[in-house]
Amino acid sequence: MKITEEYLSIWRGQITVHRPPTMAEIVEAVARKHGVTVKQLKGSGRARWIAHPRQEAMARMKTEAGKSTTAIGIFLGNRDHTTVIYGIRQHLKRSLNVLGCDQTPSFHVNREVGVDSRS
Repeated sequence: MKITEEYLSIWRGQITVHRPPTMAEIVEAVARKHGVTVKQLKGSGRARWIAHPRQEAMARMKTEAGKSTTAIGIFLGNRDHTTVIYGIRQHLKRSLNVLGCDQTPSFHVNREVGVDSRS
């Protein structure tokens, strides 16, 4: 693991090394949260009850673990990176709707995913 992916925390004489979660840890947490299996998240199912948790996992892998859309796609059943970008956007749009955000989601989504919409 690169030193840039970790940071040290010193509090009351305790030294703690923090690291971002792995993709496997994120998928397991999302699967547990939604009552699905890791196999289902990595599978080809397109039903809403499996697609939404998968999209949440994609967004968390991008934001929390800092993984590329290509790496996320390969990890989640060999999906194309554009499918991952779409999944992240859909999850963020749903999240903004739940929060009652009235701003255009595309601005937030493009900043978060790192995709330039000007092309």
